[in-house]
Amino acid sequence: MSSSSFEQQNPAIQRLSQCSDPHLAYSARLKQCLVIHGEEPHHFFKCICEKLNGFVSNPTIFPWTTGTSKEVFEPYSDDDKIENFLNCVDVLDTRQLPHVESDILLYYDLIVFPLYSTLGNNEKFILRLQQLISEKRIAILFLRGYVPFELGYVIEHHYRDYELSGKVIFDLTVFNELSSRSEVLSKFQTKHHDILTSVAENPQKLISLDNYLFGLDQERLNDDPSVWHIVCKSEDDRFCLLIHKEHRVMFTPWYGFSHGNLFSHDIVKYFCKFLLMEHLIERESKLKKDLLSKLKNRQLTDLLVVIDDC
Repeated sequence: MSSSSFEQQNPAIQRLSQCSDPHLAYSARLKQCLVIHGEEPHHFFKCICEKLNGFVSNPTIFPWTTGTSKEVFEPYSDDDKIENFLNCVDVLDTRQLPHVESDILLYYDLIVFPLYSTLGNNEKFILRLQQLISEKRIAILFLRGYVPFELGYVIEHHYRDYELSGKVIFDLTVFNELSSRSEVLSKFQTKHHDILTSVAENPQKLISLDNYLFGLDQERLNDDPSVWHIVCKSEDDRFCLLIHKEHRVMFTPWYGFSHGNLFSHDIVKYFCKFLLMEHLIERESKLKKDLLSKLKNRQLTDLLVVIDDC
């Protein structure tokens, strides 16, 4: 679907970028991304859109229109284009949510919530998101903000969940657990071999990423920390990179202040790709495969009889 035809059908949503290769655009390996944003500071919004546009394969870039002004967000890239994984990036202002059907979420694979995003009192969107998250049909990237509270991942909300040091402690044990079954994270490991080797030699080594980073106090988590893969912490033990073990939900150290260094950029890129392409996918695929096998072997009726008898 072209940018113009998509926006005609969904006037509240603007397309910022789209894969220009028709043979790749809707292949299974490219995913759809929606940024649901609030009144973000311009440099944050620009940075977020530049980074996400940089994850689109062979992108065509479209202007973002507000009132009478137009702005193009050129892709930020480290030239590692072979690892790009998005088909398109769309944006939706939270003020437009009442005018959009919640089923539009079915079109997307990744939803990004920046700092000033909110779902407000839009119960239909909240319930739909919670359903799709629990069914593992959608991935969520939180860039600080209010929505983690609205969706029940943190117990209170405030805007002080950031770090000034710009440095993290990278937990290699947690990372190795994830990368051992991940092709995507194995590539990240190879690309940043020197940094990760230095962490192996000194587990408390501080790694510089950016001037400002996301940092969450443990007591603000709604669930026990054990339900999260906690890959990075700050100097004062605040959580910076978290991936939920049962949901395809993630917080990254980066939240849009700037692009940071290459290691910071690649954390966002490779972990987002992992979240979309691999995290909890194998389990779901195995379930579908098992169900298909039972259908072919006519075992589902027997299974239902056993359940009913119980």
